[in-house]
Amino acid sequence: AELRMNGFTDVLLPSDFDKGYVMEDIQYDEQDDRTIASVRLRNGDAIVTIELTKYDSPAHMEPINVGGNAERVKEVDAGGVAVFVVDMQDYTSLLYANGSTSYSIETPYSMEQAIEIAEKMGL
Repeated sequence: AELRMNGFTDVLLPSDFDKGYVMEDIQYDEQDDRTIASVRLRNGDAIVTIELTKYDSPAHMEPINVGGNAERVKEVDAGGVAVFVVDMQDYTSLLYANGSTSYSIETPYSMEQAIEIAEKMGL
């Protein structure tokens, strides 16, 4: 609801984050052609950081950048959305775009756990 009130509609997050996670913090950064929301979720000792970037127009969107320190990358089809699961050694990221919003989710989970989370996207 908090995201919706700040212009983030049709947010697509893994359904696992609805169960047992508490939003600890949310911050917004307005820029010329985009708004960035940084969300911090906690489930016990597990902290998940989500960065949503909503562009004014899909034409302004930047391509998904996996980064140079990735040990492994796996593309998962999550209900028609391509999710890149990236093993960064110390954490695992889920990177994807839907509509005019791009998502970068940093998790403390293993590559295998993150793939399972991605596969349940939107279910």
